[in-house]
Amino acid sequence: ESKGKDTTDLRDENFLCEMAFLCDITSHLNVMNLQLQGRGRVISDMYSTVQAFKTKLSLWETQMRKENLSHFPSCQTMKEKLSTAVFPSAQFADKLNILAADLLTLKPKNAGFNCSAILLQLTWKAHHQTYKWS
Repeated sequence: ESKGKDTTDLRDENFLCEMAFLCDITSHLNVMNLQLQGRGRVISDMYSTVQAFKTKLSLWETQMRKENLSHFPSCQTMKEKLSTAVFPSAQFADKLNILAADLLTLKPKNAGFNCSAILLQLTWKAHHQTYKWS
């Protein structure tokens, strides 16, 4: 305000809740991104990382609908600081649902990727199977 800038949004509780949610979900995406980086990453592990994130999104959506913010620390802090507005948990649960749906539409360029990953896992298990000698 002292520099003539409009700071209306910084006093708007709905905007601050949106920013808190954005901060938390960006943090979760960053964690997944870091898990997907680096040398020596095996494609099946990377696939598992993405699948695990999809599962987490479903869990977080359910928790958000119940106003359980344990995986969203910025949202939890914001909810504690709110004066009159109600924290929009249902709205954020809907956004988590949309993000999960968007991830489901992402398909590998090779349509047989999922089958290939399963085949690779089965081959690995068969190759490393422990044999009992009579």
